[in-house]
Amino acid sequence: MVLIKPILFCLMLLSWSSHGSKPSGSSIGYESVEEALNAMKNSPGAAVRYENGWTVVNFQNKRILWSFTPEDHPAHPSAVKREVVHNDKGISLDMNVSCKSTKEACDQLVEEFELLNESIRKKMRLFW
Repeated sequence: MVLIKPILFCLMLLSWSSHGSKPSGSSIGYESVEEALNAMKNSPGAAVRYENGWTVVNFQNKRILWSFTPEDHPAHPSAVKREVVHNDKGISLDMNVSCKSTKEACDQLVEEFELLNESIRKKMRLFW
């Protein structure tokens, strides 16, 4: 699990500008996790870092954080794309996942990120 302090993640995402996504048949905008990872690593302005084996990518001018599983993770290969979205209901945190592992491993991955996202949402409510 990628451990990012929720408040720092929230503030980092809220400081970024809008995002344009690549159209595709995949919920993450790319046909495969590998294609997404390669595109993120080779994108201008990409800030790539490694945390506990995870590859985490963000951009200075976007409200999106990508997390890619390490090779030894049960849900590998997987990509989790989280984005702060402004809409008529206020600010929300959207998540899209591409998981190519077993249903059990993928369900566990989604559950872990949903818990992290809920923690971030709670902290966001404190500020707005």
